[in-house]
Amino acid sequence: MRSPSPTIVRNLSVAALLLAARAGADLTPGVNEMCDGYAASNVDRRVDGLSADLELIGAGCAVFGRDLPLLKLTVNYDTSES
Repeated sequence: MRSPSPTIVRNLSVAALLLAARAGADLTPGVNEMCDGYAASNVDRRVDGLSADLELIGAGCAVFGRDLPLLKLTVNYDTSES
């Protein structure tokens, strides 16, 4: 199986992140107005996934529990062929 193009990988990665964040925010009324979320930096896109450093924007809001100031996001793309 041929590896997906970097553009497809990037678009799918961004879409997955946005959908996951949006789904959680939609479950709690008012969270979009209260919370600024995280800023991503040092994004490393690879054929088999991506990683990024996440830094809390502002003081946080603790809607889903304690907000951590720094996080490391790691995404691995798994298929039945790998």
